[in-house]
Amino acid sequence: MPSHPRHRAATPSIDDAAPPGEREGHGERDVGTAVRAVEPPDPADLAVDLQGIHKSFGKAHVPNGVDLQIPRGVIAGFLGPNGSGKSTTIRVLLGLLRADSGTATVLGRDAWRDAVDAHRHLAYVPGDVNLWPGLTGGECIDLLCRMRGGTREGAVAELTERFQLDPRKKSRAYSKATGRRSR
Repeated sequence: MPSHPRHRAATPSIDDAAPPGEREGHGERDVGTAVRAVEPPDPADLAVDLQGIHKSFGKAHVPNGVDLQIPRGVIAGFLGPNGSGKSTTIRVLLGLLRADSGTATVLGRDAWRDAVDAHRHLAYVPGDVNLWPGLTGGECIDLLCRMRGGTREGAVAELTERFQLDPRKKSRAYSKATGRRSR
């Protein structure tokens, strides 16, 4: 019985190299029959390298054995249902939370041991940002820049203009949630 067309590949394959009488399906092959060896990526080429990441919260185990490799220069999304470990995995990558087991490397740095150094090369904006409500946006920026050890001259003015921020407004004015959540 022939296999379903969706499960067949009409592209040239290793079966095409066989003599005509020995080709399965005359150039078509079952997708699951070919095995291809894949070279492991060079760790220097990876932006993110997670190996067996596990974290438990009581009886909940999320993430549970996550392996993930993202090459430098690749934009990746992180999708999954609520409670599946997305935020926990991000916190492990940022060195904000220590995994129970496994290894997490970001830009070639151990996510836990080298978190401070890694943060000099990372930017992270959580879905819900709560800054100091009594400070202005400009005061928050100044504080964060000082905590970071300074910034390039002109960078604050450039970004303030690009994002059309008023550094005199209180930071609570920039919260996306305050008014909408209470409605």
